[in-house]
Amino acid sequence: MRTGVVLAVAGAVLGGAALTGGLLLSGDGGGPVAAAAPTQAATLRAGDLAPGDCFTALGKDNGYREVRRVDCSLRHDGEVFARVPLSVSDFPERELPPVDDLTSTAETGCADAFDEYAIDGQAVPLSVQVDYAYPDQLAWHRPAERAAVCLFTDSEGPRTGSLRQDPAHLNPEQRAYLTAENGVNKVLRMKPEDDEPAEGQKLWNDLLLSSVEGTSQRLAACQWPPAAAPAVTALRAQLDQAAGHLRASGTATGSKARKAEAAKGLSLVTSAPVTAVRRALGLTIGDGPHGDDPTDTPPDAPSDTPTGSSDT
Repeated sequence: MRTGVVLAVAGAVLGGAALTGGLLLSGDGGGPVAAAAPTQAATLRAGDLAPGDCFTALGKDNGYREVRRVDCSLRHDGEVFARVPLSVSDFPERELPPVDDLTSTAETGCADAFDEYAIDGQAVPLSVQVDYAYPDQLAWHRPAERAAVCLFTDSEGPRTGSLRQDPAHLNPEQRAYLTAENGVNKVLRMKPEDDEPAEGQKLWNDLLLSSVEGTSQRLAACQWPPAAAPAVTALRAQLDQAAGHLRASGTATGSKARKAEAAKGLSLVTSAPVTAVRRALGLTIGDGPHGDDPTDTPPDAPSDTPTGSSDT
């Protein structure tokens, strides 16, 4: 059971690949929106697609070599939700930049763009996952294709309907809450691997601290409906407690003490009691890796032993 602010990026899968001949998609596999372009007979490369386009794949040999744009109301293999520019000023090399640099930029950019396309991640089906594609050597020299393409795919196979969400359908309190929650989620999606060097772990810990403090402040600045105010107060209290541990981690002496404080802070963030807030505001309450079990209760205060956290 997951009972925290953290939500996985639509399946917690961020992966990508580049194949020969262009910007190509990889993958394994809603709210009301304006329809995408009509079905087109011509085949396209991924680099020809724009946010809001849905597509079917014409073969999946090590990725999607060719795709066909279709209306999102029809069965489709994927949906593009963002393009992340790969500027030559960031990658000045004449040849294709190292794959690690491309994938890092693509992964970060796609994670950041997620909330702009689907502001409430808990309303995204659990079977949906995020993937990305980046240019190969040939596409790198075509300016129009010098970008990473972010897309949704579904582990259960082709789907119908767009995943784009229109924030205009939310009331001001719902939008304010989701904006605050997503501030923490973006940082949690960037969590480094456990074997990341200490300096990288510290930088991320500082970033998490800043986002938790900012989220608590944004929640405090809003006028909440009476039905939601107590739940928001409880959420802020736990986030403030988490911030205390994250702050202590930054000043602790010794690796063991720093890691212990960081783990306590992260555990409090990922177990933050968001379900009551969401229920009071009329937002989706997930049940699984993306969201909260609707039967959850506020977690007990953490012990001195770090409890760890769910993988994002």
